[in-house]
Amino acid sequence: MTTTRLTRDGANAALPFVRAVATDLRDLAARIAELEASYRRERRKPQPSQTFLNDRRREIRALEQDRAGCTAELASIGAGVDDAATGSVSIPGTLDGADVLFCWCIGEERVETWRLPGEPFDARRPLPEPVGV
Repeated sequence: MTTTRLTRDGANAALPFVRAVATDLRDLAARIAELEASYRRERRKPQPSQTFLNDRRREIRALEQDRAGCTAELASIGAGVDDAATGSVSIPGTLDGADVLFCWCIGEERVETWRLPGEPFDARRPLPEPVGV
């Protein structure tokens, strides 16, 4: 399968879509974490409610399916999730003729960092200023 590689401008143009999906992912991750914590608390009780535990498992599974759907939506444009909890996403691109991953997180106005494929998200570095700016 060929991965579409975007330019900086293309990655920024995709941000409304990426931002919406990453926000959903972040919210789902938080809700799943809450449900898992309540499941563990109930399970530690001397006589846990099996009904409660079953309901929580069903809720968690449903949210995990929603999370997988969000991940698939991002994959449809070639983007990958680095951290659902923070809404960190990498978008395949090209920079000066080289294959890179443009990096973006919820709260950032636009794509301003990049890293090489295989590098961790925290290895990201600032994009150079566009020529003519």
